[in-house]
Amino acid sequence: MKTGIFLAVFCILALFLAGCSKPPGSAQVPSESPTISPSPAPSSTPACSAGWKCFDQSTRAYQDSKCQWVSQTECPRGCEDGVCKTAVSEFKQSEIVCEESEETGKKDQCYCSFDETRDKVSIVIKKGGVYDDQETIAKFEQYFDAVETHLGIESAGVKKFEGATKEELDQFIEGLVKQDLAGYIILVGMDLPIALKGDLPEIADQTLLDFPAIDDNYSYVGRTRESDSSCKDVAISVIVAPETPEIEKESQKADAYTDEKKRAFVSAVFSNFIDYHLNPEETFKTFNKGTLAIAWDASFLTSPETISEYRTIYFYKPVTLLINSDHNAIDTEIRKKPLLLIYATHGSIYDLGLGLDGEVFNSNQAVRSIYEENGQVSLFVESHIACNQHWIASGLFEFCCWPQTWLSAGAWAFFDVSGEPYHYNFERWL
Repeated sequence: MKTGIFLAVFCILALFLAGCSKPPGSAQVPSESPTISPSPAPSSTPACSAGWKCFDQSTRAYQDSKCQWVSQTECPRGCEDGVCKTAVSEFKQSEIVCEESEETGKKDQCYCSFDETRDKVSIVIKKGGVYDDQETIAKFEQYFDAVETHLGIESAGVKKFEGATKEELDQFIEGLVKQDLAGYIILVGMDLPIALKGDLPEIADQTLLDFPAIDDNYSYVGRTRESDSSCKDVAISVIVAPETPEIEKESQKADAYTDEKKRAFVSAVFSNFIDYHLNPEETFKTFNKGTLAIAWDASFLTSPETISEYRTIYFYKPVTLLINSDHNAIDTEIRKKPLLLIYATHGSIYDLGLGLDGEVFNSNQAVRSIYEENGQVSLFVESHIACNQHWIASGLFEFCCWPQTWLSAGAWAFFDVSGEPYHYNFERWL
């Protein structure tokens, strides 16, 4: 079932992603076949970029940083871009399946059943865009190696989108699913058609994620979203760096978040993912195995069960529920590093009612400061109820907004949930 794998892949996962391996130079040898091939391939280069490659037209193997070839595998249909070609089967659309839960005794454990032949991970960037950069793409390749070594999920590679419209990206994604067997796709960067301009006149040129396009179109193959409980056909995650749009009043404009900073931000996010896939057990040891839920007051969230009765079976337990006026308890619990952080509070693009450090509202920087002091805040962050959590840019701030804040604080996936079962499979968008 892809649900569990998705969490690991898109720590970002996952999607998203996400949420939630083998980089160049790692001493660990991938386990695919014990066969050791002759070494090295004809090349006079003293050092090689480690990774899975085509040894010849019909053989796939791993080449380490010393140019030695190991873990040789025959590819009956040929090898291309380091991956064995497979026969492309007809695509099967996803559907919801509900089974009886051991915990409740009811048929309330629901998940998405989907085409298991679409099981590769791909990263999509704009061709010639901010992230079409040799060093950044090398980081993506390290991520692919890490995921394959840890989870056995092959990559469909980094794909460069040449179009400009939503319709073109929708068709591009469908091609990845049908022809390249992608089941997990990470869209990287606001130079892809994934954003919308906001409509609040008091806020200077704010930008939001285009959920209608991502949720209703890109995530479905050969169809659009039919209902709130539709299962998505492909797990879409989005990773965006901070952005500083142009605004009319130049005196109000923040310093621009440069392309160099954007690439560094995205590379840091993927480094976090890579580190997990290299050290999964050590990563989980640093967290308590529970959920911290922070609510504005009792009318927002009286108990974890009010979110949705069946959804409690998915929670990391135990669940600690706190009202955001209980500052001391919140400060203590959040520094215990819960695996899942849920909040149901008032919020804005600039602050959020988390109740940290003796304050009702906390800024983006306050959350990042906790990360700097205490390490990763939480692996999964769910915005159950809070305004402006989809905003991803503002001309007034160099570093904005909450999606980027949680990613910079070490979260694998930041997502919102409204209680439908498909959310726990494909609603991770970061």
